[in-house]
Amino acid sequence: MGEFRPSKKAILFCAGIPLILGAAIIAGAFIFMSAKDMDPMFVLIFVLSGLLLIEGGMLPRVFGRNYARIDSREIVCIRGLITEKIGYMPLSSVRSVTMIVTPLGEYTGLNFIVLNALGAKLTLSFLSKKDCLTIYTHINSVIKLRGGD
Repeated sequence: MGEFRPSKKAILFCAGIPLILGAAIIAGAFIFMSAKDMDPMFVLIFVLSGLLLIEGGMLPRVFGRNYARIDSREIVCIRGLITEKIGYMPLSSVRSVTMIVTPLGEYTGLNFIVLNALGAKLTLSFLSKKDCLTIYTHINSVIKLRGGD
């Protein structure tokens, strides 16, 4: 069926939140510390170091490794930050599929597919709305062709 990577909108959304929070913290620290005649450089360095770690280290690694492949026999999902986690589920064992589209999912890319089998669950994360609908429709049609179990 195809390969699915995280939505570019999800990457931008998850990168934008720490930047906005970091800017707010820095601005608040400058206002508060300037009023108290304190040096806000410590806060600036601390917050910028945290942003560098998140934006430069964690996000590219999380989104760069997140990957899903669905074909006629199996579903493979690879993700992870420090260690690589590989999820495998035969398409024949899928009992139900749940599509989670957040209220602003079309704009943020924070959409998910949850595949349920007996004793197992596999989540495909950060998909575009179009990819979510494609996967959901395909897997539901496979379940219906099997007779719904």
